[in-house]
Amino acid sequence: LHNEWVSALVLSKEGTLCASGSNSGVIKVCATDSGTEVWRRPAHNLRITGLSFANEGNQLASVGDDGAFASWDITRETAGGLLASFETGRSALFSLGNHATIMLDEFGLVHRYK
Repeated sequence: LHNEWVSALVLSKEGTLCASGSNSGVIKVCATDSGTEVWRRPAHNLRITGLSFANEGNQLASVGDDGAFASWDITRETAGGLLASFETGRSALFSLGNHATIMLDEFGLVHRYK
């Protein structure tokens, strides 16, 4: 998938997609049945530290060592699929079973995305 270290990895709830993030900030999404790359973006300026699928597997959230959170629609090509991006400082992502994602930011605040 990557020509460098993979720093984050997540499977979609349905198990049909696998997203990986690299030390250089690139995200790649592949179909699990064929290994075919279906989406790729330079997403962060530094290492990706967390990935989470949401919204039936069409959306992907990412956080990185650059202190940014980004939400992506992997079915859209417009603006590279970027839905939202903002600075959070250090943060962590967690995937919930109902296609939602929560982010814990560096201040201990919890943010929920659906």
